[in-house]
Order: sequence, then C-alpha cells, then structure tokens
Amino acid sequence: MFAILTVLAVVVLSVLVTRVAGIALTLTGLPRETARFQAQSAFTGVGFTTREAESATIHPDRRRIVLSLMLMGNAGIASAIAGLMISFLDPGGTPEALRRGAVLVGGRLPDLPAGREARGERAHWAARAQHELDLQRQEAG
Repeated sequence: MFAILTVLAVVVLSVLVTRVAGIALTLTGLPRETARFQAQSAFTGVGFTTREAESATIHPDRRRIVLSLMLMGNAGIASAIAGLMISFLDPGGTPEALRRGAVLVGGRLPDLPAGREARGERAHWAARAQHELDLQRQEAG
C-alpha cells in the first residue's frame, strides 16, 4: 500500500512541478500556452524541434528551467517505476509480480501474436475443463 501511495505522490508532485515550471517559463517572457507545453515536454523527455522549443532554450534562465525539468522528469519516472515494482511484491517479500504483472499485461496480450496464441490455448483449456466437468456431473447425477 505504501508503494502505491508513493507512486501517487510522484504523480501529484510531477503535475505540481510542471505547473510551477510553466509559470517560471511564463515569467521569462514565453506565452502562457507555449510555456505550459514546453514545461510538460521537457519533464516527460519528449522534445520537438520547433521554433517554440528553440525559444525555450535560447534564454539562459529558460535553459536552466528546462534542464531542471528534464532531470526531475527522469527521477520521477524512475521513482514511479520503483514504486510499481515494490507494489508488485507482497508483504512477505515473495514476488507476486508474475501474477500481478500477468494481469497488468494481460490486457495487452491479445494485441501480440504470441498473446493471440496464448489466448487460444487458454480458451481451448477452459473448454476442455468445462467439458470434463459436464461429464462428471452427468455421471454423478
């Protein structure tokens, strides 16, 4: 539970940091929408080679703000991943990551060729198990 709260705290702090940085970039002279977009862009580590991105890096104060955002963004992503990894462990220390990870990734399995094959195998196994249960019920009843 603590790990999930940590991840939520990282997300809340990330939003707060990008908003403060957007305001700081606005104070250096960037238009509000441009500043907000550039702050979010720098924090998430995606860069766009546009005139707007150039305007965010030409000014020395803006460059410092953007550099700080890039570093904090990487630290935030690492913290969130670490928090998620810890949340996949049960209190006893034995990893339930495989079970929980399978559930987490399970939604994406049908998109992959191996996932379609695995889904077909699971469906076949479930149908065979249901058939065996039906046979047992017929014999018993």
